[in-house]
Amino acid sequence: NRYKSSSTQSFDINSAIQELLNEFPTDEPPTLLVIFASSHFEDQLPDVVQGLHKQLHPKNAIGCTGESIVADELEIEGEPCISIWAAWWPE
Repeated sequence: NRYKSSSTQSFDINSAIQELLNEFPTDEPPTLLVIFASSHFEDQLPDVVQGLHKQLHPKNAIGCTGESIVADELEIEGEPCISIWAAWWPE
């Protein structure tokens, strides 16, 4: 089993997606991708999801918006933030 997480506080969607993907392996699609986004991105969520799907090709994905977003050891409250978590599990 393998797990990876990443987060960004960039409000520009293209920059945010790039920052999220900088540390992610793209050689193997994750079994599960979980996306957490602050309400700042509510209108742009389809673009966020599409950008992440285009690069990572997850087998399954879920997500939600929230007032506070946990990003690794940080809790981002009232500011723009997107956090993703991925898992690679055996078939």
